Amino acid sequence: MKETEIIKRVRERLGIAELNEMQQSALNAWKTGGGDLILYSPTGTGKTLAFALCLLQALKPPMQRLQAVVIALAGAGHADGRDIAHTGRRL
Repeated sequence: MKETEIIKRVRERLGIAELNEMQQSALNAWKTGGGDLILYSPTGTGKTLAFALCLLQALKPPMQRLQAVVIALAGAGHADGRDIAHTGRRL
């Protein structure tokens, strides 16, 4: 999916006017390097959205087959697979 379409969806579906610095850095790192991405940032800073943005860039339409698998490890007080799935569905 193209970055412009992703940003448009973030605005329309999530009501977020602009990405924060960490999210923009993650998106830029993904664009230039692709592959593995590790985000280390305090709770509540938007890591789930940053991760979803990068994942959406990797998907190639038409999305009629499995293109990605997300493995989420979570501790107490951290986002888990349900949060990631919820954000992904909204986008």
